[in-house]
Parts: sequence; structure tokens; C-alpha cells
Amino acid sequence: MYFFLYIENNCKDIDNDELQNRIVAEAGFNLYFLIQNLLSFENEETEFKKYASFMRSDIKLSKEQIESYDYYDYLKEAMNFYLNNSLNIEILKDDIVFKVYCPKLPFFNGFDEKIKKNFEDNAKRNTVQTKLMSLMSEKDKIYQKIKQLSSLEEFFKDISIFRLLFNYPNEVQNIGFGLIVLMNLLIFFGYNAEKDDDDDQIKVIDHVEIYPFNKYQTPVILKVLGCIIAIFSLIKLFEFVTREAILIFKTLYTNHLKDVYESNINTMSDLEIYSVDYFFDSKSYKKLLIYISLFLDIKVLYALAYMIFALLGIFVHNFFFAFHLIEFIISQPILQYVFRAIVDPIAQLAYTFIFFFILIYFYSLIIFYNFVEIMPKNSCDSPIICMVYIYSNTFTSGGNLGNFIDENHPNDDGDMVRYALDISYTIIMVWLVWQMVSGLIVDTFESLRGNREDKEDDMKSKCFICGLDKEKIEKYYPGKEGFEKHLQDHSIINYFFYTFYLEDKDSSEYSGLESYIKNQINKESISWFPIEKSLKIEEWDNKHKGTHDS
Repeated sequence: MYFFLYIENNCKDIDNDELQNRIVAEAGFNLYFLIQNLLSFENEETEFKKYASFMRSDIKLSKEQIESYDYYDYLKEAMNFYLNNSLNIEILKDDIVFKVYCPKLPFFNGFDEKIKKNFEDNAKRNTVQTKLMSLMSEKDKIYQKIKQLSSLEEFFKDISIFRLLFNYPNEVQNIGFGLIVLMNLLIFFGYNAEKDDDDDQIKVIDHVEIYPFNKYQTPVILKVLGCIIAIFSLIKLFEFVTREAILIFKTLYTNHLKDVYESNINTMSDLEIYSVDYFFDSKSYKKLLIYISLFLDIKVLYALAYMIFALLGIFVHNFFFAFHLIEFIISQPILQYVFRAIVDPIAQLAYTFIFFFILIYFYSLIIFYNFVEIMPKNSCDSPIICMVYIYSNTFTSGGNLGNFIDENHPNDDGDMVRYALDISYTIIMVWLVWQMVSGLIVDTFESLRGNREDKEDDMKSKCFICGLDKEKIEKYYPGKEGFEKHLQDHSIINYFFYTFYLEDKDSSEYSGLESYIKNQINKESISWFPIEKSLKIEEWDNKHKGTHDS
């Protein structure tokens, strides 16, 4: 109560409403954090009385001012506001665990579940140290992302369609994918092949007919549905540009700039100055590499392809909408592992296929020089033609060399060289190479699945911040949800938010602990995290220390 009256007395002469609100908010949060710290003292009632006495003597409020306020309702409303709009984390300094507070800044709302899940999926979980290093390495990227999302949301807040997109991105995406599935089902059941009366050949008819619509209504329905899908594809492209592409470009631009002016860039202000010089420097043609790198990024390529295939589906043929079903693979974690099982060992698979082509080349030379007469006509006129023929028939003919040589030259006379050629080709070219390829894919999939299971087990049984086991934590927290309560005390999101808060705050306004934490962050140190420590556990140990000693 004294705080609010004090603010009223001292801010009434300030004409700037925005400045008034800022002063009230900052002072209010500081007072709330001070109260929280005072209440954490062992002799909290005495400490709070000392503080209240100081406030009364300093502010010197009149009795009429005090009685004009509804003390309890006003204080309760204020405390609820600051409680719901602030957060706290535990930090370690000089081997002592402290609780520090900060307000929830408006742009924190940009930190959605998608960002959190992406971080948790990609964080290195070998040890608690590697986890915290992952947090430190990703904080700047996430900070830039949520600041950008917050700015865009503020910019488009008065436009209903964009407000809907920012507030319900998953729902919009699900509707778009549902329309894609519907389109492909209509294509699957609606198209058929019929004999053309003009040239007596069987062709796929484009005038598809889907019950209960006739052949004239159906194409119109498919065209309208395709246009709606194209709109959703455009929305998806817009979402990607706002969420991902701009950040990808900024990262590429900044990294390239640092490479060019590495010796002269020491601070962010230097980076901004050299960025302007670089942009207007006509000789710096190498900056085109940034745009090339941007459009070679797999996420950018997919977003562009998604939109391009939607346009092809409208103006060329409906079959191009089949491409959009890839979204199902991307959205399902288990299918992502199947896809990664093929993509991750791409280098090993590439070398395996090179080995396969070399073996094909060896066999084509042997067959061309010694067995050209047993090959079908025009299939082995030169080594390269022979090699192409053998390659194209290796898997389509079961891998047996005898299955695709000239049927007029069977090995009836028991030629052992022919036997050796057939058997060695089947064993080496089909069985061995196939086992190598399938082994790489299966081993990678098993490894990815094992990592996923380890990650899930780690998330269920260990705290990300302190690394303590669930079993140990639950000894100190009453009730069945002790581990969940501890995870709220050591919330990953709150630690991200606190680093964002320090990044956004003027360094001249830092408190002592804030300066300490910021210095540790700048040094990329994780020593300020409460590794294997918790304030709740330390309080419990201190409370029962005398009992254990006795």
C-alpha cells in the first residue's frame, strides 16, 4: 500500500504516460522481489517489520491517504499481478544457492511449445554439463527467434488472419494437411484409365468423375480445393519466412561478416558499423554467397518446393499435390527416424554405391570381353552399354546373371567359368552389397531409436538443470508430484527467460547477482548453474542438521 501511494505522489508531475507506467512497473517488480527475498529469511516477521518501519519513516504518508485505499483488495490484486508476471531461478555463487527473480517480458510469449520441444530433442544429454552447454549455445538463437516473433505479432496484431496464424499455428497447419489428404484421396479414387477412341490406346482421363458429382463438376471442385491448398501453402511459406528464413539469413550474414572483418569486430556495435559498410561496398561481390547458401538450405528448399508444387497442382496437374504428403513424414517423430536412418549415413551409402558401380564395371568388362555372345542382341555392343544393361537388370531380374543373358545360350555344357561368374555375381553384387546397404540403414535406425529411448528416460528420471535423479529429489519433496514440483523450481524455460531478461536489460541497471551471472554467461561458463544442488534440498538438510548431529 505504501508503495502505491509513494508512486502516486512522485509520478503525478510526469506528463509521459508511458514513462509513468514503466516506473510503476519496474518499481513494483523490484518491491515484489524484495518482499519475496525478505520472506525467505528465517526470522522473516522481524525482518519484514524493519522494512515496513523504514517505509513509513521514509514516505511519511498522511493518515487520510492511507485510509482512502482499500488495503487488502488492492494489495491482493497487486501481488497476484506480480506473481503471475514474474519468474525465479536458482543460481550458484561461492557454493551457495540463491534464488533470483525477474519480470516476464512481453516477448517471452514467443517461446512456444514448438521451440521448447525442438530444443529438448536436440540437446546433448550425455552429462548435466553437456545439457547446460546446449542451453548456453542455443540461447542466443532462441532469443533472436522469439524477439522476432514478438515483433511480427505486434506488427500484425490488427490483421485478423495474421493474428489467427500467430495464435493457432498448429491448428492452421492441421487444417491445411487435412485438405491435402482429402485431395489425394479424391485423386486416388477418382481417376481411372480408359481406351481412347481415336488411337485405340489406354490413357488416363483428365476429366475425373467423383460420385455424386458429374464429370463437369468434379474438375471445378478439385480446382477450388487446389486453390485453397495453395492458400494454405502460402501461409506455410509465410510462417517459415517469419519463423526460420529471416533468422537463417541473419546467421549466414553475421557469420560471413565476421569472417571478412574478423580482426576489426570486437563488439555488437562494431558488427553493425561494418555491416553498413559491407552492404554498400560494391566490391564485396562475395556476399552473393550468402544468398546462395540461403537457397541451398534444406528448410528453405522444402518451403519453396511446397509452394511450387501447389502451383503446379493448380496449373499443370492435380497429381503434383502428392508431394505435400511429405508433410506427414516430417510431422511424425517415428517416420523422421526412418528418414534420418537413410539420410544420416549418406556418406557411407554414397561410398557403398561407388563400390557397387566399380564392381559393375569389372563385371561388364569381363562379360564384354569373354561372354559377349551370350548377351541379348544390342545389349553389350560396348563396355558402357554393357555396364548400363547389367546395372538396369541386376535387381529387376533377381540378381542372377543367368536370368538376363540371352535365353538361347543356357549353360547346358556345364561351363565352370559360367557357373563361377553367375554365382560370384549373385553373392557379391546382390547379397553382399544389399547387406552392406541394409546394415547401414538398420544400424542407424537402431542407434536413433536407442538415443530416443535414452532421451525419454533422461527426461523422466533426471532434472535437466541440476542433474539430480528423480529418486533422490522425491525424498525431499512431499507428495506424489515431488519431481514435477522440482522441475518447476528448475524450469528450463525460466533459465532461458532469465538470460533473455539480462540480454534485454541495460547493464548499468544490473544488481550484484545479475552482473555476476551476466559475466559468467559472457565467458560461456556454466558454473552459475546449481549442478547437483537445490535450494529446497539445502533448506531440508539445514533444518534436519541438528537432528542428524544429535
